[in-house]
Order: sequence, then structure tokens, then C-alpha cells
Amino acid sequence: MTARESQQLEIMMAQLKEIKSDISELKERVLDPDNGLIVQTNRNTWWRKENDSLVREIPELIQFKKTTYRILWIIVTAVVALGVRVILMHS
Repeated sequence: MTARESQQLEIMMAQLKEIKSDISELKERVLDPDNGLIVQTNRNTWWRKENDSLVREIPELIQFKKTTYRILWIIVTAVVALGVRVILMHS
């Protein structure tokens, strides 16, 4: 084996060690029992199942809010119009 081949082999070994450390880090992030990817995914799934009914109610609440605002504007407009009419009648 020549010096050049030996040098290339050492470079490859260093790269393999780096890849191995990267894989170990990724494995730790995925499988960590406290904050790993799998645990976070399970928490997210649990939350979505628990709150699915609430999330489905949001469009209904938005529609209720729009309707309530419309009714309030109609009432306020009617009260103002009545007030102006009363003032004009007594003038």
C-alpha cells in the first residue's frame, strides 16, 4: 500500500467516524424518551384527538361572531335613527 492510498484510507476512516457520530446524534434525537421526535409526535397526536371537537367548532364560532356583529350594528343603527327622529320631532 502506498503512502497516498494510506492517506486516502485515513481520510475515509475519519469521514466514516463523522458519519457514525451524526447517525448517533440523529438516533438520539429520534428515540429520546423525554423530548424525542417519536414522543413529540405522540403528544401531538394525543392533543389533536383530545381537541378535535373544539377545532371543529371554530368555524361555527366565527359565523356566530359575524352574525352577532351584524345584529348589534342593526340595533345600534336603529337606536341612533330613533334618537335622531325624537330630537327632530321636538325641535
